[in-house]
Amino acid sequence: MKKIPISILTAMLSVSPLMAQSFFDDASTASNFSAFGNMNPVSSDGNVVSLIRSSASEDAGADWLLNGVSSFSLNSSDQQYIVELEASAAIGNGEWRLDIVFFDDQGTYLTERNVRGYSADTIAVSYDISEFSISENLTDADRYFVRLRTQGDLSSGFSFTSINAVPEPGQSALLLGVLAMGALFVRRK
Repeated sequence: MKKIPISILTAMLSVSPLMAQSFFDDASTASNFSAFGNMNPVSSDGNVVSLIRSSASEDAGADWLLNGVSSFSLNSSDQQYIVELEASAAIGNGEWRLDIVFFDDQGTYLTERNVRGYSADTIAVSYDISEFSISENLTDADRYFVRLRTQGDLSSGFSFTSINAVPEPGQSALLLGVLAMGALFVRRK
C-alpha cells in the first residue's frame, strides 16, 4: 500500500473547506427566501420555488438570503460571489428581474443595483457579483443578497428551479487541477 505524502494530503484537506463555502439552493424548500411588498409567501413544490404576486400594483418580490437569514460574501476566500439562477416558467403573464443589494463590511446598507431587467425568459443565467460591484464603483461593498422582483397581473409571477452562490469557475478548475496533479504524483511514486 502506497502512502500519500503529507504535502498532498494537506493540499487536499485545505481545498475542501474552500469548496464548502459555496451555497446551493435546489428549490426543494422556500426557506432561503423572504417575500416583500405585494408578494404571496414564497412557496416550493418539489424542486420549484414560485414567486406569485398578491396584487397587480406596487412592488413585489423576494430576497434570497444565505440560510434564509444573512447576506453573502464578496470575499474571494468565501467562494460566494458568482450567482447562478435558473428561471423555469412564467406564471400567468409574470416577468422577473434580478437586483443585488450591497452592504459594507459592517453590514451597513450601501445600495441596490439592477443586474438583469424584467423578462419572461426561462433560462439559466450566471453573474459575477464581485466584478459587477467593481464595474458599478462600489469599492466598499463587502456583502450582498439577491433580490428577485416580479411584475404582472394579480396571481402572476415566476418559478425558479435553482439559485446558487458559488466560486468563479476558473478557480474551481484550478483547485481540481492541483488535486489531479497530486493524484498523478502519488500514482507515479
